[in-house]
Amino acid sequence: TGATGETGLTGPTGAMGITGTTGTTGITGTTGITGATGVTGSTGITGPTGPTGGALPSIAAITANQATASLPIPLNTETTINTISPAVTTGDNIKLDLNAQVAIVATANWAVSIVLNLRRGGTLINQVTITRTGQAAGTQRILIPNTFVDVAPATGSAPYTVSVTVVPVTNVTSAAAETRNLNGIRFI
Repeated sequence: TGATGETGLTGPTGAMGITGTTGTTGITGTTGITGATGVTGSTGITGPTGPTGGALPSIAAITANQATASLPIPLNTETTINTISPAVTTGDNIKLDLNAQVAIVATANWAVSIVLNLRRGGTLINQVTITRTGQAAGTQRILIPNTFVDVAPATGSAPYTVSVTVVPVTNVTSAAAETRNLNGIRFI
């Protein structure tokens, strides 16, 4: 057999065949490390100014007188049980919260009337009257709560006093103020 001759020229490429079916997707690779944080952007424009707050009063001060020691109250005699003197300015609203626990000693089938007075500088500004009756003899405790808002008529110290008068209607022998409170809150 003789020697192999030279390789001839490559012929033209034939037409492309049809694409085969897609193979299955491979498994997802692991997540890469997080990149560095980017540079902070510039500050945005300032928003519009909000509305002005309301004209509600603010609390400027509180003054209180709180007592728990028993204070005898002579029957039919007005007796001061609390006093405060807040500093006020003309037109201030002064919210006064008061409470008195009055103990009476009575025999059976008793009746009593209790008058609680609130004064500013000696002038009566509020009054509460409570009437109670009962059949049992012994010590009876009566609670008298009250709230009042006063408008300061002048600038300076405003002395507020709470007094109690115990009026025995029947079978009451003695009385005493026990726990009693007077709180004044100044609103400006």
